[in-house]
Amino acid sequence: DAIKEPRGFIRILQLIFVICAFATTCNFSGDIKIDAKCLDNRTVSANIPVFYPFSISNATNVVPICAPTKPMFGDYAASAQFFVFVGVISFLYCVAMLLLYTVLRNHYDSDDRIKKADFLSSSFVVLLWFLASIVWASGVDQLKRYTSEQVLQKELCGEANDCHVETLQTYAGLNISLVFGFANIALWASSLWFLWKETPWFQGNSNDLLEDSAVPAVDGAPL
Repeated sequence: DAIKEPRGFIRILQLIFVICAFATTCNFSGDIKIDAKCLDNRTVSANIPVFYPFSISNATNVVPICAPTKPMFGDYAASAQFFVFVGVISFLYCVAMLLLYTVLRNHYDSDDRIKKADFLSSSFVVLLWFLASIVWASGVDQLKRYTSEQVLQKELCGEANDCHVETLQTYAGLNISLVFGFANIALWASSLWFLWKETPWFQGNSNDLLEDSAVPAVDGAPL
């Protein structure tokens, strides 16, 4: 029954959206391929993997391709890991609250402190998703710019006679992760209304309004 109520049903949706958000981020992978003919007529090939947490700078000593002396530039791990961290925390919170709504429903219904904590914690999660999505959107944009063919050609090829760079084929997985990130903001924010209605703050205001709206009868007693 609790699952059919708005608060329980929304938790199920949140659980699905949260999993999709961090799963699409963690499962993304691609390769940067480079083939070059150096000034000394050597032919050099390299394959640079790009995957979570997107620390491209870990690919040491590949720049420039013919005389590698330094790592690639670009470390987007902080924004990616923060996004995934918020997703994992949200997943655990959804599971805990679903157990509380179902298995321990009597405790939830009888303890106003739990209802208040649920509302306040969910409000904090909304803030986390907002920050994580904004930061990750910036990280994805920077990653796209850095792994563009023009930038890679300039950084990797150096003074090679003939150089061909094949960049990432698609960023669909990262774009989808951003969609789920911003969808989580809307979903978690919309759930606050149903959680607010469960708190004594809302119920107290409702009771006050009912008392104020009582119409006195002729003898002074409320109708």
